[in-house]
Amino acid sequence: MNYYDTGLCLRKAQDMTAISSVHIATSLGVKPQQVARWRSNPNLKLHTIISLCEVLGMTLEDFLSYDR
Repeated sequence: MNYYDTGLCLRKAQDMTAISSVHIATSLGVKPQQVARWRSNPNLKLHTIISLCEVLGMTLEDFLSYDR
């Protein structure tokens, strides 16, 4: 079974797309502090990851590939 550090994936995806945490927070209707918690959490819920992928403009597979 593969495990992914989804917080790491989010940090790397943001670096690659140059999309800020403030932009993600605004797009998803959450506070920037929530995005900061997601960035440090290795285990995000699937619906959160899917929402992040939509904002970042990438597929789930692309997002998870940043853990490698």
